Amino acid sequence: MTTEEDLRAALATVAAHLAPGGVALVAPDATTETFREATEHGGGEDASGRRARYLQWTLPPEPGETSYATHYAFLLREPDGSVRAAHDVHREGLFPRATWLRLLGEVGLAASLAPREIEGVEYDSFIAFRDAP
Repeated sequence: MTTEEDLRAALATVAAHLAPGGVALVAPDATTETFREATEHGGGEDASGRRARYLQWTLPPEPGETSYATHYAFLLREPDGSVRAAHDVHREGLFPRATWLRLLGEVGLAASLAPREIEGVEYDSFIAFRDAP
C-alpha cells in the first residue's frame, strides 16, 4: 500500500469483512509520526546445519513521498558449507495519523488512535468500529 488509494482499498476490505457491531485493530508498521530509520540484524540455524544471517535496513522516505523502502540482505549457508546471498526490497506506505483516521471514516468505520509501545519503541494502532444496526 504505497498510495492513499491503495490504503483506502485495503481499509475498505477490512470494513467489508467487519460485522455490524464489530471491531478491528489496525496496526501499521509506522505512521508518519512514528517512523524511524533503522537497521536490524540476526539469524539462526536449524537441526540440519543450515544457517541464515540477515541485515534489515529501513531507509527514510524521499521528501513528499508516501512510501519508504526496507532492504533485506540474507546470507544462507547450507550444511555442505556453500553460501549464497539474496537481496529483497519491500516498499511500505507511510501516512499521517490524520490520513488513517480520515480513510477509516470514509469506508464507514468509526476509529480512534491507540498508541502502543513494543520493546521501548512507539507505534500507532487504530481501533475501528462498525456501528451496530
